[in-house]
Amino acid sequence: MVWTVRFSVANGRRQYVKRHLKFVERLNDVHERKVTAKRFVHQYLGEDGVFILRLVAHNTNTITVTEFVDALWDNFKKKQMVGQDEVDV
Repeated sequence: MVWTVRFSVANGRRQYVKRHLKFVERLNDVHERKVTAKRFVHQYLGEDGVFILRLVAHNTNTITVTEFVDALWDNFKKKQMVGQDEVDV
């Protein structure tokens, strides 16, 4: 029952991922904490991505999940930069 609630509540998914991003000090300004983190969770990871992160956390530890989130954040930011470059051209 707890997994169902965690999976279905959007704010819970966002807070879970933001907590891991804060561990590695990736949310540097207000815009990243609010807008970019929300886009990262909802558009990039989606419900399935956060669910997989929770499964990994359940079977490993917080450090492993934080490293995954950190790597995914880097990939997301790179794709975001490429998208901006295409718009500028």
